[in-house]
Amino acid sequence: MIHSTPRLCAFGNSISSSLTSALGTVALLALGCAGQSIGDTPEPPVTEPPVIERPAIDERQTTTPPDEVPGDLPVYTERDAAEACLQTPEGRRTAATEAGFREMMVGNWLLCATTSVFGTTGDVGLAIYEDFHWAKLARGEGGELHVMGGWEHEGNWESIDTSEMNSPGTYQLNLNIDGSGTVITIPVFAEQPAVVRLNNNGVFVADYARL
Repeated sequence: MIHSTPRLCAFGNSISSSLTSALGTVALLALGCAGQSIGDTPEPPVTEPPVIERPAIDERQTTTPPDEVPGDLPVYTERDAAEACLQTPEGRRTAATEAGFREMMVGNWLLCATTSVFGTTGDVGLAIYEDFHWAKLARGEGGELHVMGGWEHEGNWESIDTSEMNSPGTYQLNLNIDGSGTVITIPVFAEQPAVVRLNNNGVFVADYARL
């Protein structure tokens, strides 16, 4: 406990100096000051500033997934895809449900022509993932395929059941491009070979063979 230093109250001139001397300092202190207590004074509480928990600023995480084909789908080699691109597509394979359509769409695809469904020429394929992320494929200096990242090269995708306005088993694929717009297409799957045609409203039409 910290003791406060005694203070004399300020009395008027009516109290003479002789009376002050006679009573003594102790007697005057006993009278007290108006509204004040004499003696021990509790230490004023120390107010600590509130602690604000702020989340750490994480480093930017890339959204580009690994270059892998989902395990539940058959794996086609690049040679298979290249041969499929040379064949004339026949028939049409449709999905009974939207979930089935998504399973048909997920995977890696090799572009069969020079211009992609995006109207670009630097990419050679398309990777579509189960987590509704997609990315363009490019070819490295050694000829290997790799996933591209960044604006214009990746984004997210969604499917829409358009069977009511179109024929049964018709589903729309929207490819939302990071930093840009959206490619809207109704994919057409061939019975043979494993090829899908993506038609961007008649502006860009491109065939992709499954990798």
